[in-house]
Amino acid sequence: MYIGHSLSSWGDRIWFFALPISFATMYPTTLLPVTLFQFFTQVFCILFGNYTGYLVDSRSRLSLVRYALILQNVTLSLTATMMVLLVYTDDGAAPIDTDSYFVWPFHQITTNVLFILSITFGALTQLASMVTSIALQKDWSVVVASANNLDLAGMFLTLPVTL
Repeated sequence: MYIGHSLSSWGDRIWFFALPISFATMYPTTLLPVTLFQFFTQVFCILFGNYTGYLVDSRSRLSLVRYALILQNVTLSLTATMMVLLVYTDDGAAPIDTDSYFVWPFHQITTNVLFILSITFGALTQLASMVTSIALQKDWSVVVASANNLDLAGMFLTLPVTL
């Protein structure tokens, strides 16, 4: 359980570390896409985090985890697709003020739409990851602790809860 949790958390963390770096690499003259992506992803998590907890408490956890994993993989693929499309549809227009790090780099409607979609899909990926992590930790920690006569409080201390 520890190894599976560690690998899952590591994969999520790498993805959400690499995505802003990809934006920074794509648009080296401005930090605005990185900032907006991170900001809106966290706003989505704050706004809908309570609902994800409600889903975990009120639904069948096995089916919820299955749907959350499917949603996470689909939205992750869609986010990557939007990033690739942003690279190919970028108009390459230089920002007006090169001294500022917060200049809007998108000058076409298609690039604006692709950027908004990448934020939306990235936020959905993060929410699905939260649902999966909460549901698995809530059930499997209790099952493993009771099956092996382990101290549940001690197990929760060593297994970090990622929200």
